[in-house]
Amino acid sequence: MSVIGKSINSIINIVLMGSMFTFSFLILSVFVAGSITGEEILSASIGPSSDIDESVMFTENEKVTFIFSTTEQARTELLNITIVDPQNTEYSWQKGFGGHNQSGEFIDDFTVFSPKSSGIHQMKISNADFNTDVKLVSGMSHPSEQPLFLKILIISTVLLFIGAMLFGVSKRRAPLIPGLPIPLYRTVTTGKMRKFTAFQALIALSASLYIVYNVAFQACPINI
Repeated sequence: MSVIGKSINSIINIVLMGSMFTFSFLILSVFVAGSITGEEILSASIGPSSDIDESVMFTENEKVTFIFSTTEQARTELLNITIVDPQNTEYSWQKGFGGHNQSGEFIDDFTVFSPKSSGIHQMKISNADFNTDVKLVSGMSHPSEQPLFLKILIISTVLLFIGAMLFGVSKRRAPLIPGLPIPLYRTVTTGKMRKFTAFQALIALSASLYIVYNVAFQACPINI
C-alpha cells in the first residue's frame, strides 16, 4: 500500500474510532453530569411536617439545579418552590414529583433556576406529601440541553453506520457446488476486519474527549 493509501486508511480508522468514542461518551455524559460537575450548595430533606426554609448564596446567571429523590412507591406530590433574591424580587413555581417505581429504588427528578443577581437568596420548598431528599447544585451541566449535543450525537451515529456498512464483516450462505440435486451450503465471509493501532486509538480518544468536554459540558469545571 502506498504512503497516501496508508495515510487515508489511518484517517478513516481515527474517524471511525473517534465516532465510536464520541457516541459512547455523549450517552454516558447524560448520566454522570450530576456527579462530576457543579458545586453542591445545599442538601436537605422535606416531608409532610417539615419544609425547607434556608438562606443560600447564588451567583448571577449560574444555573442552580434542584435535584429531588425519594424511595416512595407509586406516589406523587406537587412541591411549592419560592425564592426571594437580594432585591426582594420573588420567584415561585410548582414542581410535580414522584410516580410509579419498584420498591426500594430511587426516583430522581430536577428543575433549574437561573438567578438574576448574586447574593443571599431566601428559599422555601413546601407542600411535600412524603419524605423527599433535596439537593441544590450550582453550575451543574445538563449535556442533553446543550445546543450542539444532538447534532454531534447524530453525526457520530451516521459515521458509525457508514463505517459498519462499508467496512463491516458479514456472513452469508452460498452453495458448496452449484447445480447439485441436494444443495450443500458453506458460509462465506465478506468484508475485512479493520486493524487499529494504539496510536490511532490514542488520537481518536483524545479528540473525542475534547469534543465531548466542549459539547456536553460547555468546558465547565469537572469535579474529579
